[in-house]
Amino acid sequence: MGGDGAMSMFAGLIDSSVERVRSIAADPRRFDRQEVARIADVWDNNSKHFFGILQVRPDRLRERLARRGLEWMAGPRAARRAWMVDHGGPALERLLGPAVPATLFFRDGLGQVRAGLLPPPVAGLDVDYDLPRARIVAVRVERGGAGFRGLVTLRAPRRFGGGEGDVLLHFTGVRLARFDSDDLLAAVVSDGAELRFGTAGVVLADEVTVSFDDPFWHLSRTARAVEAVALLKDRRPPVVPWAAAWEPGHRFRDAMVRVRQVRSPTGVSWVPLLELCDLLAGAGSRALAAGNLHGRARRTALHELAVAWGAEVPDLGGTADRVPDAAVLTLAAWHEQPSEMLANYALPAPGPPGWSLGAARISRPARVRLTCEGDVLSAHTR
Repeated sequence: MGGDGAMSMFAGLIDSSVERVRSIAADPRRFDRQEVARIADVWDNNSKHFFGILQVRPDRLRERLARRGLEWMAGPRAARRAWMVDHGGPALERLLGPAVPATLFFRDGLGQVRAGLLPPPVAGLDVDYDLPRARIVAVRVERGGAGFRGLVTLRAPRRFGGGEGDVLLHFTGVRLARFDSDDLLAAVVSDGAELRFGTAGVVLADEVTVSFDDPFWHLSRTARAVEAVALLKDRRPPVVPWAAAWEPGHRFRDAMVRVRQVRSPTGVSWVPLLELCDLLAGAGSRALAAGNLHGRARRTALHELAVAWGAEVPDLGGTADRVPDAAVLTLAAWHEQPSEMLANYALPAPGPPGWSLGAARISRPARVRLTCEGDVLSAHTR
């Protein structure tokens, strides 16, 4: 990453992030929307910890602040830390120190117990929810890594009180998925990464984790059983002189927030990913080089970066109302409310890379059928 100092590692993470987003966007048939969104999301709250200290002197103080910023970025999130180490290598792993054990349960700002992503054996599904009377309200299958990932949302009656709550099943390594919007009732989650619902609905995967979108989950039996070990999240970010390099820092952050708009499945139809990555190529190294100058030369160089990164990059054409016949699907999703099917796809295009990204929204389909098997995702509506 161009050096073992904390500032060099920070700059290298920025460069690697932009390059990784570009490499994903350059292969529309294998486009991993969620990885792009995760990478861009890192720089919403962490850009200031790099750009805000570019002009700090002496260097040893800047290095100390950069180290604090990197430690804050990693935090207690194992996946975030692993991503940083993957890009930063052994030197960054040594700087961050031992990994913090994953926290399955925590308390929110109101002191109520909440759950992160849970393995099924500790999620208490059968104890807290009546899954045989659940119904499917949303399904999504999409490219993820070398294969597919999936998300199924069950709306199930609570066993710990009245009403219903949403149970979200997150699948990685999907091997088979079949879904029919006319066949939604009842759900059985096996001990393995398997879900069966309706008469023929199925998801088979390598792994499944569980989360909850239920404002009353803290009253569940599972939540009450872990109250004693659920700690309040109390992490305060390091204080940095953000205004010192606010121009290029804000321009970089704004561009990455724009990249993050692909978090919406229709975002790929308007976010110009390749153009934004070309604009931000080498952003970390260029900013660090500017910050290492002195006086007026440093101020001028940082201002020039801000001007370059603030250049207008127009949106793409927008979302279609159908999936083209020649499209290769990378995402298919159905929602009960609002009633719609969403799709991401790769479409043959002139010139390199030979494919373009697109998205479609089909409103109020009478019926949706999704199938994922092997390396092929397909969807049919009427």
